[in-house]
Amino acid sequence: MDQIIVFKLGNEDFGLDINTIGEIQDSKKSTPLLFAEPWHEGFATIYGELYTVINLRIKLNISRQERREQDKFIILHTHKLAFVVDSVEDIASAADSVVHEPPDNPNKQVIECRYESKNRMISVLNVQALIDSTLLKASE
Repeated sequence: MDQIIVFKLGNEDFGLDINTIGEIQDSKKSTPLLFAEPWHEGFATIYGELYTVINLRIKLNISRQERREQDKFIILHTHKLAFVVDSVEDIASAADSVVHEPPDNPNKQVIECRYESKNRMISVLNVQALIDSTLLKASE
């Protein structure tokens, strides 16, 4: 992982490996599912195909805030998933960062590592672990 896309969830900085991301878009209306987890916002049509919408603020227990007009979708290129985030900030490079172990908190299983870059800590999410955690919840 050489570069990560940095995004905000509440007051916290998070990142995703740039190689997992297909596109960043303004968020759009999704069709909710009955009896779904609160973080599963349903499906949105993107380029004529259905994508599962996951609100990372709620999934990672950052905030229970509903989606806002200024929120962004981070669309994965490997799965038909769109993550709702507050904003996309910039790109951070591993070469310019100090890498730390993930913090010991409830999200530890989905945080791959933490980058210290430009006087901020960025929790880098493991996309596959995050996807797996949504599947485990759905199958319980």
